[in-house]
Amino acid sequence: MSYMRGDYYLWVDGNDNLHVWVKDGFDEWTQSGWAASDEENEDGSFELRDEMKKASGVSIPREVMDEYVVMRMAELIGEGKAVEVIDKVVSPHGNGGNGGGVALTMNAEELKSALGNLIFELPPKPEIISVKVTEDAIIETFENNLIVITSRREGSI
Repeated sequence: MSYMRGDYYLWVDGNDNLHVWVKDGFDEWTQSGWAASDEENEDGSFELRDEMKKASGVSIPREVMDEYVVMRMAELIGEGKAVEVIDKVVSPHGNGGNGGGVALTMNAEELKSALGNLIFELPPKPEIISVKVTEDAIIETFENNLIVITSRREGSI
């Protein structure tokens, strides 16, 4: 399980959802064109569109994300899923329409060929020592001292 701790905290919960927490990471997304309503308040601010009331976002440095991506790629190779994921991204219904997706599409066959020959050994998954369920959260403690807290409240982090 790839995860990072510190000012940039990335982890996957028991449901395979990636969570991102960033100290001082608010990126003013609430004022972006895709989130804000068309009506300006007297103070120059904008209300969120109704469909954006539960949205959230953070700003994370590219270097931090690169580190996480490389760790996750090693896991995908070890799980034998890297080629499958590449095929999904470059498919007509995939998420490959941006610059990274175009670069991946241009080089997909070469990358799949290289990755198909790699064999990675993965460390054993840490065992869950305890699970505590409260009204608000599920708290999982693993043998490597990692603690994963999953909110049980809708719309919360």
